[in-house]
Amino acid sequence: MISCNNQSNSKEVTFRVNEGYLEWQYVGDSEWTKLYNLEELKGENGLQGEPGQNGQDGKDGQDGQNGQNGQDGKDGQDGKDGKQVEFRINANYLEWKYTSDLTWTKLLDLSTLVKEDGDGGSYTEIQSVNKIEDAINNVVEKTKYSIIGVTNYKLNQLEKYYKQSLGSGFVYKTISYKDNKVTDNKEEADKFVCYAITNKHVVEDSDLIKVYLHQIDEEIPAEVIKFDTKIDIAVIKFEYDSYIEPLQFANSDDLKTGDFVIAIGNPQGLEFYSSTTLGIVSYPLRYMNVDTDDDGVNDWEQACIQHDASINSGNSGGPLLDIYGNVVGVNTLKYVADYSEGMGFSITSNIITTLIPYLENGIAPERVRLGVMCIAVRDILTSDETNWEYQYKIPEGVTNGVYITEVSAGTIAEGKLMKDDIILTFDGITLKKNMDLSLRLHEIVANSGTKILVEIIRNGEKMEIEIVF
Repeated sequence: MISCNNQSNSKEVTFRVNEGYLEWQYVGDSEWTKLYNLEELKGENGLQGEPGQNGQDGKDGQDGQNGQNGQDGKDGQDGKDGKQVEFRINANYLEWKYTSDLTWTKLLDLSTLVKEDGDGGSYTEIQSVNKIEDAINNVVEKTKYSIIGVTNYKLNQLEKYYKQSLGSGFVYKTISYKDNKVTDNKEEADKFVCYAITNKHVVEDSDLIKVYLHQIDEEIPAEVIKFDTKIDIAVIKFEYDSYIEPLQFANSDDLKTGDFVIAIGNPQGLEFYSSTTLGIVSYPLRYMNVDTDDDGVNDWEQACIQHDASINSGNSGGPLLDIYGNVVGVNTLKYVADYSEGMGFSITSNIITTLIPYLENGIAPERVRLGVMCIAVRDILTSDETNWEYQYKIPEGVTNGVYITEVSAGTIAEGKLMKDDIILTFDGITLKKNMDLSLRLHEIVANSGTKILVEIIRNGEKMEIEIVF
């Protein structure tokens, strides 16, 4: 046990190794709290298994300080799985060794995980909690001048501007100028042009756009360069006399359910600028049906991160950040219903980074059309009468894929794909329904030179073809 003595009061903390975790509790409490995943500790400290002989049974852990018994070591596994690593707590240290070895090595001083109150209060903090709080504080400090407010102004009949809508945004690129020439030396620059991301719905149908910089508590003019016609993303730019540090993008494909995320923006207006909320990734990739042309009909499936960091009107266009302050998404919508709570959605960073080169150069990218009519194989196989004519064309054992019923003339598919082909995979994606194909096609820009490998069945034989968009 480790004690924190504060004047006349003290609390004691004890640790244990249990089911692959280092856990802690206050002495006298019944609940243990997981602190570290030992598998992750192994990876971080290079404790990888090595080929060896059959593992032996782990030895009993030595008695812990103050009379608490160490836990039994885990049984070693066969040598073919490599040497196994054991952990134990001994004299306020987390120690490790290979099961077949005799020597224990200190890995972590447990006393460094305990912090006492210098003001004389009696409490004990676990630094892993502090690390999360410190990380959030660091993110806010790192990004606070890079996250902006975006206001859409319209002219009224009296030729005066009024606020039509308001959202958030963030700077992703800053170019330094000296005497109207680009310079790499930002210290000598006399002008800076900042490029920022926001939502299309924040800036469209505007007569004037301004960005709010909370470092000066003012709005300054900005220009809409371009917004996408399908995805709710726009690029704007503005000039400023000081350098604004751009935010960096992370790979949204690396997100996992449970990862921490932070939303920063201006919910409900600029008076709440830099509002920060913490949540987790509820699910890393959802496809949301959206109406892109305001005709009341959903015509696009937008790839989004579902998260529960609180967002509200005014957060639109603001960043969704990981625990390191990198952009993983752009907040775009919130599911609102009497029976739901905590369902926010952000456009993935990987989609945004593919659009930026087009939008910042004033180009709204055109999406591709493959030029085939398809029916999902599973729908054919489970059909009663609707698709019975195709059932005999599906080879035995094939349960996934999309069956081509028609190839349109003059399209990319002509000369590459044929009627009665079955597309099994498209760019490595196993196709189970037509939407799987449509969603990947939505991400491809026309005339971009994107090469896609397609696995098909033709006349009962598997083959691969390459299609260039």
